[in-house]
Amino acid sequence: MSDDLPGDDTSADATSTARAGDSPADASADRDGPAVDDLCRFIEASPSPYHAASEATRRLTDAGFTELSLGEAIPAEGDVVLRHEGFVLAWSRRGQAPATPMRLVGAHTDSPNLR
Repeated sequence: MSDDLPGDDTSADATSTARAGDSPADASADRDGPAVDDLCRFIEASPSPYHAASEATRRLTDAGFTELSLGEAIPAEGDVVLRHEGFVLAWSRRGQAPATPMRLVGAHTDSPNLR
């Protein structure tokens, strides 16, 4: 009987990019490199809550979101981002109400403070 968890594939096929002497983290880095690299770039660009909000807003506008100013009218449809100091709020409004409930995601830009 194996102690492996369901979905925990540590077979030779799953770690075929690992070399002798590599740690599991090294093998994971081979698979997750782009995501890890992107996270490192985000952290590097975000030494303070203000910078984290600015970088998140930049990434959202690069993805097609429209940045609004505080007090500006909210359009009936579209992808929108609102930033003020270390605060970011982004949402997408497209056509009819979705058949599934709204999903909200929250995060802190002040903890941990990466300065």
